[in-house]
Amino acid sequence: MKWLALTFGGESCASTHFRVHQYVPMLREMGVELVCKPAAELDRVSSFVGFNGVLLQKKLLGAARRRKIVRSGLPVIFDIDDATWHPLETRHHFITRWRTAHRLKASLKLSKLALPANHFIASHLRQLHPRVEVLPMTLPLAAWKSALLPQGPVVLGWAGAPGNHFQLRSIEAALREVKRVMPEVVIRIFSGTRPEIDVEIDFVPFDAARQTEILHSFSIGLMPLPDTSFNHGKSPIKALQYMAAGIPCVAAALSGTVELLGQDCGALYAADTASWSEKLLHLARDSAMRETMGRLARARFEAEYTAERAVKRLADHFHELAS
Repeated sequence: MKWLALTFGGESCASTHFRVHQYVPMLREMGVELVCKPAAELDRVSSFVGFNGVLLQKKLLGAARRRKIVRSGLPVIFDIDDATWHPLETRHHFITRWRTAHRLKASLKLSKLALPANHFIASHLRQLHPRVEVLPMTLPLAAWKSALLPQGPVVLGWAGAPGNHFQLRSIEAALREVKRVMPEVVIRIFSGTRPEIDVEIDFVPFDAARQTEILHSFSIGLMPLPDTSFNHGKSPIKALQYMAAGIPCVAAALSGTVELLGQDCGALYAADTASWSEKLLHLARDSAMRETMGRLARARFEAEYTAERAVKRLADHFHELAS
């Protein structure tokens, strides 16, 4: 069996890697070949002969490209991991809102099945499509081991791209308060560039080969996100990595994040500077609580968010819908 994946970006795009590329070798072992091409290059696809279906990953195509897929006669699965109908930051112009809504409806119309990453996204898609099934964000179990409880000073850790440093700035005052009360606490930032925040940090330049090692040095993960409609639809990979590594975290209480991390499991939730500093100090002072929450986080990851579990569902969908 052979499916064509029309992806949102290349393999270096995080969304495309975790929603599509990480499953390619697993699917191959299950007898499914998944050929990946960026959706932006659809015009270069001369023929759909030999394919049994199309996986369209998040890209909202224009009319001409949608018609090309429809003419192929192949079944389509639409995969989406962001609330793309909401603006990332500033409010969209009404023409942009109309175009996005129209293309989303059209993409769903040509699809047999929609696979959102969480129930926040699913609740919107169910207004537009009769068959919506949540396929959560995942990580490969084999690549992530549970961390041993770090020795030495408590480390508050954040890992992320330079473009997301604004998230750290949103909790800058809380981090300063933690350092004032517990100056021995280390704030470790693992990123491509040093963030410009007014608090003492231990900056570790990003190195993909050291990702697991650095995350395992965290005592507590930091998961701030601004409270926007777009962010409510995110299932943050950073939060999933904390879970996979067995690291408790303090996070913004947004829909997709809470769904991923769970209630009364491996996370505490904060909404403002006072609650962020309170929750961080509480965890920093209680090693037994950190250990318990870390175990709960890892157990939740193993039970619900492994790529090995999700790929079986994906393969079942491919077999069911194949033409």
